Amino acid sequence: MKNIYFKKSDSILRKINEEKKKEKYKPINWDRIIYFCLLIIILFFSAKFLFFKLYYVKADGHVLYKNINIQNLKDCRILNFSVEEGDSVKKGDTLFLYLNQDESNISVGISSGTKNQAWIDREIIDLEKNIYLNANEIKQLKQLEISYGTDLNKAREEVMLDALPKSTYLSIENKLTQLQSDLQLLKNKNAILYGTLNKVKTQMMPSPNISVDFGQSVDQSNINAFLSPMDGTVTQLFKENLEVALKSEIIMYIHQHENVFIKAFFEQEDLNHLKEQDMVEIVFPDGTESTGKIGKFYFSTYKLPEEFQKKYEPTTRSLSVDIIPINKNELLKWRTYYKMGVIIKKKRY
Repeated sequence: MKNIYFKKSDSILRKINEEKKKEKYKPINWDRIIYFCLLIIILFFSAKFLFFKLYYVKADGHVLYKNINIQNLKDCRILNFSVEEGDSVKKGDTLFLYLNQDESNISVGISSGTKNQAWIDREIIDLEKNIYLNANEIKQLKQLEISYGTDLNKAREEVMLDALPKSTYLSIENKLTQLQSDLQLLKNKNAILYGTLNKVKTQMMPSPNISVDFGQSVDQSNINAFLSPMDGTVTQLFKENLEVALKSEIIMYIHQHENVFIKAFFEQEDLNHLKEQDMVEIVFPDGTESTGKIGKFYFSTYKLPEEFQKKYEPTTRSLSVDIIPINKNELLKWRTYYKMGVIIKKKRY
């Protein structure tokens, strides 16, 4: 039997030097790391949002002083202001000198010797009254014009999306056109009244033979002084010297330093979580925090101020609340943020 000899040779696999084998370097999976980081950030902010949404009631507001409207009880002509805007006044200080329009000897410091002076004064009062009423109506129409413009833009978009019939868009457009026509008519009417008022006032201008000395032309007994009813600061003057002030018109504003408060606007759904004397947290624009308490509830809802109203959304009616400082230190802090917007937070539980 033939012997078959198989020559054995070392396997190639056995010749591999295992000691020289090196493990391959695994690269860092940056995509996975970025994914988990983003996921953690999203989860963190989502949890934070849910926490504050469920645990806190939030509202917008602004810091205000309690203003006192200074008005005279009768139609009058202001002779001279004794104060300027920004002046501090004490209770009993003279704010301005005036003459009542029903006084028999009214010449506003001008003695012309004519019998037409009383007629001129009455005419000026009527003209200024009509101008004042028209100006208020113009202001209201302008606000309505803005509202119609917003509705028109919204309706145009919905018509383009076939979500609203074109007839609705045309109806709003017709209303806006009519409103603009009425507004222009009122403006023209007021322009005519202003022109007439200036013509009437020119008849009161002093001529070379007219005395403008208050002591000679006006009986001192007819001059009245309007005294400040409180301590405070004059924030705004609405009239000028020698100008007529109707009893329905505001002559000036005085605010009281000690009556600082925050007018806040909460959503109607938060009514169950709010009551008087509740403590609230306040965050000012620069990040400063403070504490206050609910001092007053307004029983009716109010339109959300324009600065807090979201654009292109229907007008929101909110709960209005006055928030007052808890102590004098907080009051002094609030005074530096006059008319600034703030954020109010209150715990639900």
